Order: sequence, then C-alpha cells, then structure tokens
Amino acid sequence: AALQLDPKSSMANTTLGTVKMRQRKFDEAKQYLELAISDDISNAKAYYNYAYLLSREGADEFLDLFFDDLKLRHAKEAGSRKFWANVLEAWFGP
Repeated sequence: AALQLDPKSSMANTTLGTVKMRQRKFDEAKQYLELAISDDISNAKAYYNYAYLLSREGADEFLDLFFDDLKLRHAKEAGSRKFWANVLEAWFGP
C-alpha cells in the first residue's frame, strides 16, 4: 500500500527488501533495496542489507568498491561523521 502512494519511498522499499530477504527471495530483495538506496543515500539499513546480499552472491570483491564509493559519496554529500554514526546505529542499535 505504501509503495502505491510513493513507489520511491526509501522506508517502504527497505522494509519490503528486508521481508524478501527473510523469505530467501534474494533477487526480489535486491531490487527493493536498490530502489531504497537510490532514493535516500543516508539509509544505513538499506546499504547494510544490500551489502549482505552482495556478499551472498559471492561478490565480495565488489564490496570493497561498493563501500569505497559509498564513503566518497557520503563524505561529499552528508558528511562522513554523520553517515558513519547512522551506519553504526543501524548495525549495533542506539
């Protein structure tokens, strides 16, 4: 229902991506998480889940490139301290 109102909703796409991951529907999860990331560059949970999916695909060599790109974008656009604080909070809780 939320995606019908706003198909680009980062929160809705992250939630559906997470549900699809738990259902082991990894291809579908990846699509939702890519949409979530494209709409909200500070969505740490979507980035974390997306990185997890990449690692499941055996794409570990791409994880380094992914995080290098991520660090550069956020250092320029969001400030690296704020971004990494969000990542740590998403991983370990507040």
